[in-house]
Amino acid sequence: MAGFRKFYKQQLGFYHTVINEYEKFANLQEQWNWLEKNFTTRVDNYTIMCSPLIGGLNYTTSYTDNDFKQIMMVLPALEKTPGHTEKQNIVLNTRIMFTEIDHNYIGLPTKNNKDSIDIALQNRNKWVDTTKNGTEYYPTPSKVFDEYMTFATFCLFLQR
Repeated sequence: MAGFRKFYKQQLGFYHTVINEYEKFANLQEQWNWLEKNFTTRVDNYTIMCSPLIGGLNYTTSYTDNDFKQIMMVLPALEKTPGHTEKQNIVLNTRIMFTEIDHNYIGLPTKNNKDSIDIALQNRNKWVDTTKNGTEYYPTPSKVFDEYMTFATFCLFLQR
């Protein structure tokens, strides 16, 4: 046996600190409430997995079983940028989480307008700087549109 349970118990204080910091500096419940108010998609549960060992890796996926929908997100550890105010750090950390959560909400409007999006964004080189790392994850007009929408939706969230 690897001794993980013993290790986990010894590190419980660290895990509680991570959870408390996410609650304070990333506003999950506030984001969830706002998205559910402004979109028709409903989510029953969020599970967040984070580690300082993953660098800036972040992604989201969802699972549905009958009428129960769960979102699982992998997020980097929160950052407290030196020289930033607490409020600035909250906005930066909220953005990292929000731009993953909202993919679960903007997907339905994208799906409902796929044909129009495919026409509008058919020239991918106009919309994507393919010299930038990571753009290969947005190979279709819908994926590109979703990425634009996720940041537009975050701007609306900030204006609430």
